[in-house]
Amino acid sequence: METRKIAVACCIGGLLCCAVALMFAPIYWWFGLIAGFAGGYISYEFREVLKAVPVAARMAFNKSSEIYKAMYNSVRNKFSNTRAWLNDGPHPFLFPACLIALPFVLISAHGLSSDMCLDRKNTDTTLGLLSTISVSALMIFIVCGSLIIVLSLALLLVALLGARLRDKSYWLTFEGTYSAEELAKKGYREVPLNYKHAFKCVGLGVGIIVSFLFWKMWPYIIIGIAVAICAVLWTFGRFLWYLVKLIHSKERVLCGVDGMLGGAVSYIWLAPTATSFAGHLVLVAFGGLLGAAFGVLNWEIVSKRILKVVPVTA
Repeated sequence: METRKIAVACCIGGLLCCAVALMFAPIYWWFGLIAGFAGGYISYEFREVLKAVPVAARMAFNKSSEIYKAMYNSVRNKFSNTRAWLNDGPHPFLFPACLIALPFVLISAHGLSSDMCLDRKNTDTTLGLLSTISVSALMIFIVCGSLIIVLSLALLLVALLGARLRDKSYWLTFEGTYSAEELAKKGYREVPLNYKHAFKCVGLGVGIIVSFLFWKMWPYIIIGIAVAICAVLWTFGRFLWYLVKLIHSKERVLCGVDGMLGGAVSYIWLAPTATSFAGHLVLVAFGGLLGAAFGVLNWEIVSKRILKVVPVTA
């Protein structure tokens, strides 16, 4: 039973080695060696590999999520006082956001009135008309409310950006950042929050954003893409590491090596004369047969009887 599994895995490794070598021949034919080893290594007891995949993925995700969760908690702690600030004092960002959202409210109300007129012509029942009006009004309320919240937060963030980087002022501090005393030592001045100062800081913040978009954005985009790629590769690398740790065995190494050797011998021997499609098929099939033969001989003679790393069974 074990010999048959090794023969099948080595055969698959040899087939993959020859097929990939032909695909990338002649310069990069050695890609087939990698494919042959991987094919033989994974093909041995493939069901165990399938069982180990979700376990390894969960381990890699948990390891990555610890890092991402720590980053999220750090950002969350810095803005923990925002809610208390919104509940106290003037709100020069909320009312301008409402004014900006007002045209969208009027357009939505106009659309609702048009729907009411249309439904009044096409609907005989009052219940159907009321249902349409209530649903439309609810959608308008949700969309416009969300728009006002987003605009208010956007104006707040732009104003904070302008105050810190251009005006050297502040009107609130966040937990986990500099205290009022530390900001004063750095040259910042505390100012009361009013409409005049808020609009001034918003203008400064818009200038910073425009300058950033036109002159300084591209290095940060490249850095962001590089960081995202590194995060994905790091997570995938951890997944492969955990997967190999879960499924690794001497038998898998034997299947990978012998499958790779069978495919390499077949390619080096027959590739110069295999110029047609039929010749390529013979080369690939012969690579699989050689891989299986090498695997069985290695298992039955070298591993069992010479090195005696596996007990001989009758």
